[in-house]
Amino acid sequence: MIGLLLMAVAAIPNASQLNAIKHEITVTEKQISYEDKKVAKLKKELKDLNRKIEYEKRNIEKKKRYSKTLDSRISRTASEKELIKRLKQEADNQTKESIKKMYEYFVGGKSSSDEFIIKNLTILYFLYKDRLLKKLSQAEKKKKKDLLLLEKRKQSVERIKRKIENEMRKESELVRKRKRLAILEIKNKNRLITKKKHLLRKKNYLERILKQLAKKKRYTKKIANLPSVRIGGKNPFLRYKGRMSLPVKGKVEKRFGIYKDSDYNVYTRHTGIRIAARANSYVRAVAYGKVVYAGIVLGYGKTVIIRHSGNFFTIYGGLKRIKTKRGTMVKGRSIIGIAGAKPIYFGIRYKDKAINPEGWIRRLR
Repeated sequence: MIGLLLMAVAAIPNASQLNAIKHEITVTEKQISYEDKKVAKLKKELKDLNRKIEYEKRNIEKKKRYSKTLDSRISRTASEKELIKRLKQEADNQTKESIKKMYEYFVGGKSSSDEFIIKNLTILYFLYKDRLLKKLSQAEKKKKKDLLLLEKRKQSVERIKRKIENEMRKESELVRKRKRLAILEIKNKNRLITKKKHLLRKKNYLERILKQLAKKKRYTKKIANLPSVRIGGKNPFLRYKGRMSLPVKGKVEKRFGIYKDSDYNVYTRHTGIRIAARANSYVRAVAYGKVVYAGIVLGYGKTVIIRHSGNFFTIYGGLKRIKTKRGTMVKGRSIIGIAGAKPIYFGIRYKDKAINPEGWIRRLR
């Protein structure tokens, strides 16, 4: 029971870290609320764009119908022009026939002045033909003018049509861009929700452990009386300060301290160091002590905790495989595990307080 209590004290962050997690949850909730507002705004903009697109579609359909009407009018005008030409030819033929009949009538005995009749008929013919040609010319000019006007209108409709099509393409591209942004915002919101759930689980875990520790305060006196725990005076574990080696060969990629999460814009406290080691490297104990825990710890993976003299504990997390067991006495540089693809976590605790390991390791002083 005492060993389990020491293990819980060493492996679990203190109440200040619980407050930090609560603050992270509050910040995350505010970010989720902000993302909800942005998603709602994007949905409204998409709705407005869709309404505008429908309006432009109806305008295009109207322009298409108007263009068809112009095409039919141009076609009808062309047919009317052919009709006028045919009527002109028929009128010319009819006039010639009438003059011929009149000539035959007068020459047939009804009149003796043939030259006078022919002369007057010829004048009448040319007068009639001149008036008819003028009317036909005026009608043809009017038709040409109408054709030019229709052609201009048709060109104007084509320009408007092209302009609308360009605007439609731009609007479509904008809609696609807005949809991509909306999808990104939704994904970001989902990431924030996942982060919030993780923080809530961690918070509940810490609260549960702290409650258990609060209930077990009555055992503090018994722990203080243990021969292996020395409180006050010179602590024998202090002789290791500045002389330890890293528990595994590798590069320290994350140090002790407070860090800002760029993805979620929150601050987290890192209570140890993380060492990027080669896979299958041996992880060794940094000092003499007793293994009080060898198993899985939430947030640390496969973990080994060693209790040393003077209420000091060392923690080795992120192991691929554990090569020791609970209750084993280990010496300095004894193999306790094997590293995997993930970095190795190394931390030092004095009672329930996290200590910066950088002042204890020889190469990081």
